[in-house]
Amino acid sequence: MTIGIVTILLALVGFLVLWMSIAYPLMRKKVGRDPYFEQRTEREIRTLKKQVKQLKRENAGYNGIVSDEFECATAEQDFRFEARALYLYPSISGTDFAYANGSTSASTPIHGTTEDAKLKTTWGFALGAEYNFHMDQLFVDAEYFHLTSNHTTSPSTPKGGSFVSLKGVLTETFTFANARSNLDLDINAIEVTVNRSFMIAPDLFLVPSIGLTGQFFEIKQNTWYSGGATLLSDTLNIAEESKYWGVGPSFGLDSKWHCYNGVYINAGITGLFPYGMFDVSFLEYRNSNQSNQLILTSSFHQIAPIVQYDVGFGYSCEFYSDNRFLTIGLGYQGAYCFNQNQLFSIDSYNPPRYSSQGKDLSLNGLFISGSLRF
Repeated sequence: MTIGIVTILLALVGFLVLWMSIAYPLMRKKVGRDPYFEQRTEREIRTLKKQVKQLKRENAGYNGIVSDEFECATAEQDFRFEARALYLYPSISGTDFAYANGSTSASTPIHGTTEDAKLKTTWGFALGAEYNFHMDQLFVDAEYFHLTSNHTTSPSTPKGGSFVSLKGVLTETFTFANARSNLDLDINAIEVTVNRSFMIAPDLFLVPSIGLTGQFFEIKQNTWYSGGATLLSDTLNIAEESKYWGVGPSFGLDSKWHCYNGVYINAGITGLFPYGMFDVSFLEYRNSNQSNQLILTSSFHQIAPIVQYDVGFGYSCEFYSDNRFLTIGLGYQGAYCFNQNQLFSIDSYNPPRYSSQGKDLSLNGLFISGSLRF
């Protein structure tokens, strides 16, 4: 009896050893013969993910459209980074520096045209970042903007005429053979906003925002007058500067209409209300007598409102197994800055009296942008 049990156990052990040595390798080899097994599995997983995302779009009311609003609403990604290049024309009011007089006399009447210091179209940039709160479609945006522009205006002397200064008090009755003015603008701004996306229609979204902004403006104008019956080879120099920094709230409303399969049209407007300080300075002197200087300074607080606006179009797409979201945009952008130019203006020559101008500044041009959500 014992011998029989032992014999049976030995037979079972032998069968297991034989199966492990012959049958199992054959089965493993059979499975390994399909070189596309893993690829098929990955494709099936991606297909399932797409189907799940499509169901999410439909359940959220997004009608299956590819949109950045959906990516934020369904909390698929946490961060978005954006870079924007802007080609803008800055225009500053109140930079006139001379009359191109038709005669060599500064006595009235004066017949001529006004010469203004102007800037040329220049490049600026903006960098932004966004974080998705994963809560009720709320997200926070932070953006930094920078622009500088510098240009010298050198008008030609009128034939048989001269220039009459519109700046300074040391040359009230002088005429000049030459006049030129350099205008320099430097803008730095940062804005942090909290936004929420609202679906008005299956392909139309409104995104109101509220936030905090910090603005820094610096305007410099240097003017030179030379030649003429009085100055001869001498030069009169006038250096002016207006600096502003301020902090305040911002309120915005953006809209986006998704036309077809990732293509969209967008428009937005933002009002900013920074409250800050103006520092204004004025310096006037002649090269031949630099110790005889006229120096004026002024500092005061003021609200300097800004209106920003843009309109454009773009294209959005998914890639990298639908885990990344790319958006490319192109359009028109502008800003109007109230009371930003506070350079002094002449109120009276004798006695000399000056006041801040309170003129405006505007920016208008094109932009191209790219953003990546992940």
